[in-house]
Amino acid sequence: MIRVYLLITVLFIFLACRKETKNKCFPEKQIHFFQTGKILDTLKVAANGQNEFYQFQISPGNDLVFEYTFLNQDCPEIADDEGGQRVVFQANPLVNNLVLKDSVAFTAAKVLYSEMCFGCTPGFYLIKAGLLKIKRMDEDKWQITAALKSPHPDREDITFDLIFTKK
Repeated sequence: MIRVYLLITVLFIFLACRKETKNKCFPEKQIHFFQTGKILDTLKVAANGQNEFYQFQISPGNDLVFEYTFLNQDCPEIADDEGGQRVVFQANPLVNNLVLKDSVAFTAAKVLYSEMCFGCTPGFYLIKAGLLKIKRMDEDKWQITAALKSPHPDREDITFDLIFTKK
């Protein structure tokens, strides 16, 4: 009888410890679009050294507001691996081709950046340096090329080259 219990215990251990080989991770994802007839209303909430933290809302106005979100790969069995980054900025809809680089016009675009992760500082950073190329493809498509200086000196710049579509 003890052999039966021992056999059941050993089988239970082997069956309970079987690992699945399927990868149940969700892949990286990029979401990018623009809205017409909008502006970014910003509110400076804090300053920390060279960085300024903002909150914003998208309000009715005369500009285009572009939103870019990058979501990291997310594996449910790994704690705190979810995260990503978000960039929001505005541009004049009357311009067909525009290059903004480290200028007053770049600052006027109100380029805001946020990290989404466990332990990240909440809020949006005002990006003060970088390059934005904005090109109208047609009424519902804009090509945006960005190389934005990260507000963190130990991190890579924020870069993307994508076609944004109207929301």
